[in-house]
Amino acid sequence: MGTRHKEMKPLFDDLHERFISEALADVNFDTTVLKKLEGCYLKLKMLNKDKKNNSAEIKLLTDKKDGEIINLQGELRKFIVQRFDSLGEEWKEKYKEVKLDDKGYKVLTNAKILDVLSILYPEKVEFIDVFRGFFTYFDGFNNNRENYYIAEDNATGVPNRIININLPIFFDNIQKFEQISEKIAALKEYKKYFELENYKNCLTQEKIDNFNENIIGKINSKKNLFSQQQSHNEQKSAYLPNLIKLQKQVGCRTKQQRGNDISGGNIYPKYLEKVGLGFHIAKNNKGQYQIWEALEYLTHELKPKIGAIKENYQKFFHNWQNYKFDEIWFRKESINTISGRWFGGENWAVITRALNYTGTGKLEKGDYKTPSFVSLKDLQVAMESLESGVNFDVKKQKKTVIETKISENKFSYKAENLFKDNYKAYFKKNLFETLLAVWQSELDLKFSQIPEFLVRFEKAKEKPFDRNKKNSGKSVDTEIVKDLVEEGYLRLFQLTKYHNLEKKGEIDARPTEDKFYDSLNEFWLDNQTVTYHKAFQSTLTQKPYSQDKIKLNFERGNLFTGWSDDKNNNHTFQYGSTFIKKENKYFLVIILKNDAFSLKNNPEAYETNDEKCQLMASKLLKSTTIYGSKESRLFSEIRRQLFQNCNQLLTKSM
Repeated sequence: MGTRHKEMKPLFDDLHERFISEALADVNFDTTVLKKLEGCYLKLKMLNKDKKNNSAEIKLLTDKKDGEIINLQGELRKFIVQRFDSLGEEWKEKYKEVKLDDKGYKVLTNAKILDVLSILYPEKVEFIDVFRGFFTYFDGFNNNRENYYIAEDNATGVPNRIININLPIFFDNIQKFEQISEKIAALKEYKKYFELENYKNCLTQEKIDNFNENIIGKINSKKNLFSQQQSHNEQKSAYLPNLIKLQKQVGCRTKQQRGNDISGGNIYPKYLEKVGLGFHIAKNNKGQYQIWEALEYLTHELKPKIGAIKENYQKFFHNWQNYKFDEIWFRKESINTISGRWFGGENWAVITRALNYTGTGKLEKGDYKTPSFVSLKDLQVAMESLESGVNFDVKKQKKTVIETKISENKFSYKAENLFKDNYKAYFKKNLFETLLAVWQSELDLKFSQIPEFLVRFEKAKEKPFDRNKKNSGKSVDTEIVKDLVEEGYLRLFQLTKYHNLEKKGEIDARPTEDKFYDSLNEFWLDNQTVTYHKAFQSTLTQKPYSQDKIKLNFERGNLFTGWSDDKNNNHTFQYGSTFIKKENKYFLVIILKNDAFSLKNNPEAYETNDEKCQLMASKLLKSTTIYGSKESRLFSEIRRQLFQNCNQLLTKSM
């Protein structure tokens, strides 16, 4: 059944893609609502420049209960769900001979959908028929797919992708297009594509592909050509931003994936195969993992992206005075990473407390809280305040907010008593420039290491990958992969993510310095570094197969989690599985309903006196049963009701 299950998944995936695409093809938004949301979104971006002084207005827009943006987004998501529900009813009429059960999109997760699959894919009927009567096999899969269609702001939902992610990108592109078309008059012919009425044509994956390739792609190409021509002029024009591509639709294949599917190619990332919820490196026709091939492909994909961001960072560090510091952001998590990596020890908390001291952080219930995003300008002010002197020792101050900076005792910091000693080579005339130099050194290290790792890889790949070739107890070839993928590509990717504005699956609404972020957005788009890193890791660390120890979990995190019989031995225990013994054979029983063996709910299962069939009952032993003077009771306690008669239940189950 496991092999046949693999045949079924692509059918279900295609079914959901059909449903999503058909539903979204007929969505027409109320442009009045879109216009209101656009105005609120742009207002929020401006307010977020100074969250401290604009907190009341920001709350009116973003409050989870009554925020205007939250309410408008919710209204639009519900509108999309209504379309899913109406299409579900249309499918019931379309496939009326099947007599689909349930309402709305839930027709897709009902057992009768197998009949629809038989109509759509007659060549797969032999696989489909196997699961008649066993549709619960797909319970986990179906529960996951139902998340596609919910109105909540769930990252895996289609409505969330349309309203909370791609619509803000569309809003930003409207503003950027106006800025670009003012400089390049020839681009005004594209104006109609950036009207709110046109957003309905950016919902299905096919239309997203077309918009990204033929509208966004062409405009960016023409803009880049214009910028290159302008760069030769003596008087340079203002920087023109890139338009941002929309993200792929949930549950749908991109143009490239559809092409691979038609040609018989792999719809998954190249040289990867799906294993459970993740990926492994795929094997070739000789049964060998394609480690070198996968690494070479990843390198080929990342090379131009890495070159672009290297140039981007070089421009910034060479000319940082001409960038908008209040539009370059650091994530809260990155501030914590920097604190430990660059300062460490007793200086670990200095930067966050300095941010609070200068008005960036906030106090909640006596503890300092760093905001989700901190601007480079905030960091500059914090560094300058530490250098000029503050009226308390930031390292020792606990929970009291000092409201005045006037004090007889002032504590000042210099690079040598703030940064770690291993950064001495980068100390500058002030703390902020030292921070920039240390930041640059971290990036430069990766940009220099990656070519060195590549030299070792190019030499190693001349011979087949051999995990057993070792030096000092470590696999030589595995270390080459680890260095390039983990220490090189992944660490660089993580350094760039310091500035990513994604929060809970959405891009936080705040102004950004385009000439800093454009290359980063391109680098992050469809970047598969994390996916390949996990695939290499899971493949190269897996233990050899052994018949003596086979892991069985049947897509359950814990097979035997639950609770035991009640004090009256009423067989109320609820577990993910148990064992049944019949004629000296043992059967592992996977329990779909937790109370399947409940005496109260299934009394007929315990009526037989047939001793040939026995159920293992679980008993949670108290510590007093196991330890101390009562230790002698242990074995009798375990033996008590260890097996119960349940022949009827076994017969029903099998």
